[in-house]
Amino acid sequence: MFHYFFTYTTDIPKGLGFSLFGKEHMTWLAGIIILGACLCVLYRKSGEQRRLATQRVLGTMILVFDLYKDVVLVVTGKFNTWELPFDLCGLAVFICFAYAWTNWDKLDEILYFLCMPGAVSALLFPNWTRYPQLNYMNIHSFLIHGLLVVFPMMLIIGGRVRPRFSHYYRVWAFLAVLVPIELLLNAKLGTNFLFLEKPSAGSPLVPLFELTGEHFYYLGFALLVAGVNFLMYLPFLFLDIRERMNWKSGKGSRSNGEKRRYGE
Repeated sequence: MFHYFFTYTTDIPKGLGFSLFGKEHMTWLAGIIILGACLCVLYRKSGEQRRLATQRVLGTMILVFDLYKDVVLVVTGKFNTWELPFDLCGLAVFICFAYAWTNWDKLDEILYFLCMPGAVSALLFPNWTRYPQLNYMNIHSFLIHGLLVVFPMMLIIGGRVRPRFSHYYRVWAFLAVLVPIELLLNAKLGTNFLFLEKPSAGSPLVPLFELTGEHFYYLGFALLVAGVNFLMYLPFLFLDIRERMNWKSGKGSRSNGEKRRYGE
């Protein structure tokens, strides 16, 4: 049963993995949704001190859990350039840890518009389907990506993080620095960080690549990111409109945070 528990993907025989949206995949997704919902409810109902402790524990767990994966790969002699933490979810591990201990609000939009949808995409279209269920890398991959979704969602539902359109430029400023570095790393290491060289099999990037072709793949990718981000911002847009209307009609007053949001 545990024969392939620490076996790396290159040594896994074909036919032992799982299928996209098969029963194993859906069971993992359901478990992550249930766990995430429970954590979000508990966080929202907690006092300030407990919230702070919860986000620090969770942020530290994410980092430690991912570092332990690297230790396992080093010990088993399977650590390689593809396991370096330069993909979006690898970077999200450190971003979540940093936010957990600093509450640096300049990371709000990065967490919500990049880290969370990246982890959701990985859960919906995993590229580790070759692994059997009782394999450490399979278990780690589902759990770490699940936590990378739950962490920012918990902060948003708890009111700690509030994405703002006026700060959305931070997402593209971050990408403007990150993408050239990733392209250089991919060229030097032969990797595919951020899926900039080719789309992940089974993901929506495959039809995008087929539609745009190699020459317009980056443009199509950027438009896809912008489109997804727009849909993600809609709930906050409606909330902002409602708050403005209530304030103008005298039905409510703005908190200090809301005043800062509108530049007052």
